[in-house]
Amino acid sequence: MDGDTTPRWQAIGVLLRPPVLPTVFPVRERRILYALKQRHYAGFADHQMPHAHEFFAPMDALMGKNSAENPELQALLRRASLSSNFMR
Repeated sequence: MDGDTTPRWQAIGVLLRPPVLPTVFPVRERRILYALKQRHYAGFADHQMPHAHEFFAPMDALMGKNSAENPELQALLRRASLSSNFMR
């Protein structure tokens, strides 16, 4: 985050001490939720094919009152969750 002085090695929570050599961590999983204004979302959703790691929602659905109780938003977030890759 802008202005945060926490070293990257410490923020990821994997290393116990600062690395003494350059360290690389592969990214195995990535999920992105794009929030678009309604006027952008409507046309965009009709004409785009998102990648498997991309999820889109109208900003109003995310920021609206009682958005946490919106069943369509809940369903989208469940599909975007890493746990959705496993049978229960």
